[in-house]
Amino acid sequence: EFRRVLFRSFTALAAGVARAATSAEALVAAFRWIAIAASLATLALVRSLVRRRAPAHEAFALVAYGLNPAVLLYGVAGGHNDLLVALGIVGGLVFLDRGRRVVAATAFALAALVKATAAVPLLLLLVAVAAAAGRGRRVRALAAPVGAASALLIAFAAPFLSRSDPTLGLAELATHEGWLAPSRFLRRILDVVGLGAFARIAFVLVLVLAVIVLARAVWRRGSDGVDDVGAAVSWGLLAMLLLAPVLLPWYAAWLLPVVWFLPRRATIAALGTSVALAVSLFATEPSRAGSAFDLNLLVGHWAITPAVVVLLVVVARDLVVRLRAGAPLGEERAADAEPSGER
Repeated sequence: EFRRVLFRSFTALAAGVARAATSAEALVAAFRWIAIAASLATLALVRSLVRRRAPAHEAFALVAYGLNPAVLLYGVAGGHNDLLVALGIVGGLVFLDRGRRVVAATAFALAALVKATAAVPLLLLLVAVAAAAGRGRRVRALAAPVGAASALLIAFAAPFLSRSDPTLGLAELATHEGWLAPSRFLRRILDVVGLGAFARIAFVLVLVLAVIVLARAVWRRGSDGVDDVGAAVSWGLLAMLLLAPVLLPWYAAWLLPVVWFLPRRATIAALGTSVALAVSLFATEPSRAGSAFDLNLLVGHWAITPAVVVLLVVVARDLVVRLRAGAPLGEERAADAEPSGER
């Protein structure tokens, strides 16, 4: 059974690494090397993509991801698989920039197999492909990318399907709530008047609504170009980061490689969130540093989370204003991008 499951998902990859490791130290080192390799590959792809689409933003794009402490201290040093998610997302956009929509959908599907977060970029890509194809050609345009992504998802997920939990653990995961999540902060405030449960439900509904609104914006735009899809994907990942019930520092790795697609205010909010998360876990062992741990909780609950809530409000307002005005989801960078004939 182990051999049948092996090589079918990140879980199987982790199982293979664990089986090959000779000690706990070797296991930790192996996952760190995987994270290092993924982060360097992501940087290379970011450099390639930003040089083609927005060369004036190259330095910013590389620093925002490559030197971000949330990525380095938590994602890479912690050996988290979020670096693989980032690699799949950026890889998908690079393939899309080269007109390879099927491969782009496959890359997003691979990222979604690591973490369901990447299902949002996959959905937005498929909406963009359908919108760009036009009436009467949409089924044909979607057949290949949907077929490739579906086949990949089914093949990898099949060994883990069960009647007791057809969601592959997502339903159970949705019941968790992180200590830094804005939804938890609002829930604790509303608990005073007995409306705490409303906050959790409201955040989930707003997240779903945000994805729907972004999909509608992509549809109305009618383009499957990498600038439009990349901006929508960036907004979707930012919404996932700020509205999801769990907020952890290494989650910033999903968004930071594509943060340069976002307009100025959303970019500042994304970077501000990453900075806040980078200092959110300076003490994690109450048995070794009890006072520091207590201070960590105090700062997290009453400084970091409120700051993230403020950034969430800024982001939401900016998105609503843009959509009402019919403005692009990303900054206009036509002067930066190379003419297609010169690529």
